Amino acid sequence: MKSFKKHLAEAIANPSICDLLKLPTAKAFIERLEISKDLKAYRNALNLWFYQSGDTKRFMGKIVEMGMCPNKAKWASWSGKGYRGLTKPKKWAKKLQYTGETVVKGEYLYLVANGIYQSRYTAQSWTNDFEVAVSFANSDRDIPVVIEIELTRENTLFSPESSVAFSGFGESEIIRVGNKPTKVKVYVNIGFMIRFFCYRILSNGGTKPEQTSWWTKQFEGLFSQLGDEKFVKDLMANPKIKAIIKREAKVSI
Repeated sequence: MKSFKKHLAEAIANPSICDLLKLPTAKAFIERLEISKDLKAYRNALNLWFYQSGDTKRFMGKIVEMGMCPNKAKWASWSGKGYRGLTKPKKWAKKLQYTGETVVKGEYLYLVANGIYQSRYTAQSWTNDFEVAVSFANSDRDIPVVIEIELTRENTLFSPESSVAFSGFGESEIIRVGNKPTKVKVYVNIGFMIRFFCYRILSNGGTKPEQTSWWTKQFEGLFSQLGDEKFVKDLMANPKIKAIIKREAKVSI
């Protein structure tokens, strides 16, 4: 039977991945991980996570294992509001509970809503920077949204600063582990939707700006992707929405 001292010596010589995530600095973690043959699978998982965007299933389990390690160092976890930019299907957007509130963040106007979010992945990329999240949700396909969620040290891996050190991309990334249905706040980027909608029409030789009735029908169709008839009517009467339409379509409705 091994003595306690021998067990302790082996633990120090061959630390687990959770042991490394308790080290005082991210630099110490990286250096120790690089020389550990037993932890190569975790090193490969992190390299794939930060530098490739292929089949995530092959290494997702190792990322989740790291995120679930208890008592991680401050650099190895994070708590606070996290943001994730996505494009979601119209049927998902219609299920949101819109609060009637609008907010301006950066250059866009957003509709504020409450909803339920469940990722299909057990680990996802989040950020503490709203504008970084926006950059991942600027496609005209489906509905561009930014999801806000409360992150905890128990369900996250790496702080924004340490992720920058690993990747060098400056995206302030936080890895969240777990994919249970969760209540979230949702920011629907109505400003971007209107801008791109107008650009697509006008760049293709669309109708003249003075054709107000035609434009009204187009915007009613656009807004119907988000809600029912009353919802559309309220948006059409919203002064902030009307101002954006006037700026982008050069028409007053």
